[in-house]
Amino acid sequence: MTYSELELAYMLVSAKGTGLEVNAYVERSTGEIHIDNIELNEGDEIPQDLAHGAKYAQVPSQEALLNELELMRLLVERQLSGDEQAEFDKATMDMGDDEAVKSGIHYLNSIGKLATWRKLVSSVQEKALRNWAAEEDLLL
Repeated sequence: MTYSELELAYMLVSAKGTGLEVNAYVERSTGEIHIDNIELNEGDEIPQDLAHGAKYAQVPSQEALLNELELMRLLVERQLSGDEQAEFDKATMDMGDDEAVKSGIHYLNSIGKLATWRKLVSSVQEKALRNWAAEEDLLL
């Protein structure tokens, strides 16, 4: 299995708002990725024992692997001026995590920092996925 294959499975599992519930599993002995979703597995048979933890590792979702709001607050703390931090806090105050992230993304875009945010998420995501694979004894 390559990192790109793992990343694609991770993105499928993490997709929000698509109406599809997707689970992905990595077969420990072969590195083969099995997508557990009838609409995405193109009619391929999937193993019936996917829940067998010793044989398969379930690919985590972004929600399980990263806390986007914590990452965003870290970026705000390190990259924005005091006034920008105060505006960010106003824009995300009294919101749930998902709403705060959406509002935060809108604010970061408005001040030209969205690319910096996306670069941070991408970097942290790759490290977290590689660490997860190593913890699961999966070779990339």
